[in-house]
Amino acid sequence: MPERGAQRRLSLAFLDRKLEERYQLAGGQEGISGFRMIALASAVIWAVAAFLLPVATGLAPAVSTTATTTMAVLSLVGVVLSRWAPTLDRQHALAALLTSANALVILGLALAGGVLPGYGIAAMLLLFVWGIVARTRFVYAGIRTVVMGAGFIVAVLLYPDREVLALDLLLFMAAAWGCASWSATADGCSSRTS
Repeated sequence: MPERGAQRRLSLAFLDRKLEERYQLAGGQEGISGFRMIALASAVIWAVAAFLLPVATGLAPAVSTTATTTMAVLSLVGVVLSRWAPTLDRQHALAALLTSANALVILGLALAGGVLPGYGIAAMLLLFVWGIVARTRFVYAGIRTVVMGAGFIVAVLLYPDREVLALDLLLFMAAAWGCASWSATADGCSSRTS
């Protein structure tokens, strides 16, 4: 039998299955409202973006409206799927998927609209802030950050005037590092008790 409170190295899950199950259900019960609020906020922000993007960028209204409406609906699907997510891990998996999708669509729209420098990075930094607010477990935060980073690298490579993105790249890397460090510290130093 594993020592009470002993944890796995990578996931930081308790080795004691019953203890981990109790922790997951209790944490899930505490966090479900927060997850739903973040998913709902995502839907509202995408709905507002449907009106702002055609005005603020060179995107055709049909393109921006289709993308933003799809993301608003996907965010609402996250709220509905939260019934399936009574545990922290399930909530964090949904949050990581939603944030990753948000990031990739934001980067695509910013690239297509010609606003990757400045606005694109601002939106990405906002996702990192929401990631900290969501207090996503390190493993899920890591996956989310890798997806966001890969998407950002692709967007930078596709951008015609890459030199202007130097500061954006620095800010992105600092935000990714800070969010990952915070998640690792929050997971590693949290008082996970039964």
